[in-house]
Amino acid sequence: MPLDIWIKGYFAMGIIMLIQSCITMTKTIRDVHESGKLVNRIEDAKAERLLMGIERAKNSPVSPQEWLNRATVVSGAVGRTA
Repeated sequence: MPLDIWIKGYFAMGIIMLIQSCITMTKTIRDVHESGKLVNRIEDAKAERLLMGIERAKNSPVSPQEWLNRATVVSGAVGRTA
C-alpha cells in the first residue's frame, strides 16, 4: 500500500516523539532513584554520628549528669539572673 509523503512524515514524527518520551521517562526514573540514594546516605550519616556520640559517652569517665551540666554551662543557661 503506497503512502503519501505527508503520511510518512506524520508517522516519523510520531516515532520520534515516542522515543523522546521514553528517554525523558528513563531520565526521570533515574533521577528519582539517585535522589533517594542521596537522602539515604544523609540519614545514614546522621545515624552514624548519633551512634558514635553514644559510644563515646559510654566509654567516657564522665557521668551523664556531668555531661548535662557541662552542656548547660556552655550554652549559658547556668548563672543567669532573672
